[in-house]
Amino acid sequence: MTERKVLNKYFPPDYDPSKIPRLRRGDRRKQFNIRTMAPFNMRCNTCNGYIYKAKKFNSRMETAENVDYLGLRHYRFYIRCPLCCAEIIWRTDLESGDYVLESGAKRNFEALKTAEELEAKRQAEEEEELANNPMKLLEKRTDQSKQEMEMVEVIEDLKQLNQRQATMEADHVLLRQMWREEEAVKEAEKEADDTTFLPSNFISKGNYLLQNPSKSTHYHWSLEVKIPLSRSEYQVHDVISNCLFFSSLERFDESQ
Repeated sequence: MTERKVLNKYFPPDYDPSKIPRLRRGDRRKQFNIRTMAPFNMRCNTCNGYIYKAKKFNSRMETAENVDYLGLRHYRFYIRCPLCCAEIIWRTDLESGDYVLESGAKRNFEALKTAEELEAKRQAEEEEELANNPMKLLEKRTDQSKQEMEMVEVIEDLKQLNQRQATMEADHVLLRQMWREEEAVKEAEKEADDTTFLPSNFISKGNYLLQNPSKSTHYHWSLEVKIPLSRSEYQVHDVISNCLFFSSLERFDESQ
C-alpha cells in the first residue's frame, strides 16, 4: 500500500534501461494470461467430457490476425480441458454477436441458431422458386394486394368506430349535464317543501328547528331540535310530533 504513494523509486547503480525487453508496437500476437469463462456449452473431442457455460478458466488471449468486422479486431482464446488437458480454441464473432469454436471441442446443440439457419434456407429456396417460376411470383403479388386491401378496410372500420365513439362521448356529456341540472332542481324543490311543511309554532334558524316563543304561552320552556332542513318531510314530521307530545305532557303536569 505504501509503494504506490511514493514519489520516487530506487534505481540501483548498475541499472541499464536498454536491457529491459520491450514489446514492439506492431506485434499484436502477444498472448495475455487472463481469467475467462466458457461462453457456451461444449464437448471435448479428446475425452468427450462436457464443459458447461460460465465455467471459469485461466486462458491465454491474443488478437486474431486477418479477421475483423468494420475495422474492429477479433480475439482468440486458448483454454485447457479440465479432464484431459487438451487445448480448446475459440474466438469472438462480432458480426453475429457470438463466439466461434475453432478447434479442440464441439459446440452443443443450439435451437435458436438452428432455427435461424433453417429460416434463412427456406427464404433462399422461396426466392429461387419465385425467380424461376413466373406464375408463383404472380400469385404472391396477388396475395399481397389482397392483404393490403383487407388492411385498408380494417383501418377504415377502425376510423368509423372511433368517430362513432367520439360522438357518443359528446352525447354522454350532454346527458350527464342535463341529469345534474334536473337533480339540482329536484333538490331545491325538496328543500322548499321541507321548509313550508313546518307548523306555525316552530321557526327555522339556520340548520335548526326552534320553538316559536309567541306561540308557546301555555308553557315556559323552549325546544331546540338539531335536524337539517334538507331531510325528508317524514323525518321532520316525526320530530315535530315528538315535540308536541312532550309539550302536551308538560301542560298536563302543570294542570295537575
